[in-house]
Amino acid sequence: MTQNLPSNIILATGIPGAGVSTVIKASGVKFTYLNFGDVMFKMGKERGYVKARDEIRKLKIAAQKEMQLLAAVEIQETEGTLKLVDTHCTIKTPEGFYPGFPTAVLERLNPRAIIIVEAEPKDVLKRRNKDKTRKRDTDTLDQIAEHQLMNRMAAMSYASSLGIPILIVENEQNKIEPAAEKVAGIMKNVAERWG
Repeated sequence: MTQNLPSNIILATGIPGAGVSTVIKASGVKFTYLNFGDVMFKMGKERGYVKARDEIRKLKIAAQKEMQLLAAVEIQETEGTLKLVDTHCTIKTPEGFYPGFPTAVLERLNPRAIIIVEAEPKDVLKRRNKDKTRKRDTDTLDQIAEHQLMNRMAAMSYASSLGIPILIVENEQNKIEPAAEKVAGIMKNVAERWG
């Protein structure tokens, strides 16, 4: 195991359409926002691996691992008192579910907490259908529920290996305030410990 670097990072995760970005931005807490997929896309585009972000999960696993680690290094080196990393615990690839944080990536980031944002599968599907900026695979309600379950299992594995807490937040349709308040609570706790 490599030596963990000091970290002021919180991972905020959920499957596409759960509303992670919306919930964390509504929290009212001051933080540096970083989207792990956007950083990976930048790395992949620079290397000529991808032209669009949704191509990342269809790359060979070796290329995905390379970009994950490069993204982790860039995020760890980014300035910010409290860094909130919007990300995915698992990625649906053509081969099956792939961990969003292989050991080397997780150890590099060394987060202080994980926030999982979830939503009812029917709400996730509605949100995905409204988002015309992305080319997502079509999932059934059962597949969406399965993906959320895989996220929980992966997050628990990550948290167990680092000894950090997980907060699961339900993002109900048209009820952003309760979810944002829960997220704000854990973010403030982490910020106070680092302040």
